[in-house]
Amino acid sequence: MTFSVNPIIEYLAFGLLDPRRRQDKYLREYIEPESTFKIIITFPKSKESEFHEALRCMVLFGGLGSRSRNGFGSLHCSEFSDLAVRKGGELKSFTSFSKEAKLFKDFNTYKTWEDALSEIGKGYREARLNLEERHIFDKRKWIAMPIESKSERNIPQFVRHGRHAKPYFLHVNKTPDGKYQGQILFLPYQYRTGPNDDSNKIDEYLAVCNEMNLNIGMLMGGAQ
Repeated sequence: MTFSVNPIIEYLAFGLLDPRRRQDKYLREYIEPESTFKIIITFPKSKESEFHEALRCMVLFGGLGSRSRNGFGSLHCSEFSDLAVRKGGELKSFTSFSKEAKLFKDFNTYKTWEDALSEIGKGYREARLNLEERHIFDKRKWIAMPIESKSERNIPQFVRHGRHAKPYFLHVNKTPDGKYQGQILFLPYQYRTGPNDDSNKIDEYLAVCNEMNLNIGMLMGGAQ
């Protein structure tokens, strides 16, 4: 399927806007694109390298505010340019870097952040839909919950109302020549259905994620 810029961005911003409005669609306050600001951090000298790495990861892979995993709230700082993913270690119970981490970054560059976000947004959506036929949610439920659709009546209640953060971080970086480029970072975690769940869902979870990663790779290039 093909999307123009606005529809795919509205898809990524689902829940933050009212698509029925022609103006003032967004329901929350937001920082205008291209805004600049300073961050002042006080920390012990012994923790300088840790703070530097945490700030680097936030700027290059994450964001601030709502829907940061969907590419909103992306930041730029000229002091950070190293996109190296710190691989290693086992999966944790929370989202973190591990030996399973992958970075998809071979995307086109654009003059606007909207175009860069649209490319990775369309690719992410297509890769997710390619996991299985429409109206079936056996695989897509492992990527993220809830799955919402006003026109879909076959979504199981535990999928419609369940909560699981997706292990994918969409992000837009500013290139040295002033253009914009999207990327997708994969950071899986130890999947559990609830706080008291001791069952091992990791294999099934990672199997679906690996299929998703293959779809992303075929659509947009390789992974680091």
